[in-house]
Amino acid sequence: MVPPFPNVLPGHNPEKKLKAGRYHGSVYENIKGFSINRWVFGAIIEVDIQKYAEEGLSAEETLSECIDFLNQPPPRKKFQRKINKPLFGSLEVYEYKIVDNSFQVLLITDKRTNKLIWGEGLVPAMAKIGRSKKKKR
Repeated sequence: MVPPFPNVLPGHNPEKKLKAGRYHGSVYENIKGFSINRWVFGAIIEVDIQKYAEEGLSAEETLSECIDFLNQPPPRKKFQRKINKPLFGSLEVYEYKIVDNSFQVLLITDKRTNKLIWGEGLVPAMAKIGRSKKKKR
């Protein structure tokens, strides 16, 4: 869980507002469809990596299991007709590193906005060019 502005506000209580991650502001030109139908966000996945290493799973396999779990939609309620979608959209791992027995990951999703993630995904640059407004006098 990530506070809105970590390490910026002195005396800030991070227990009040926490979300799962933050949309990344960089432009990833090597991701096909970036800012059109795919966006990147950063997150911290807290999992006991050593426990799974003792069971014989590598770090990559553990992370893959975590992503598979996050890609599952929540269970349906009784008598619910609408089929649920995964909370974070369809996730793929772009990059990861292990810090303090947890994963710091950059994930690729197909949702531009999400109430569980701080911010929103970047808008395509060409969409901004065509929206010039004339001043009214």
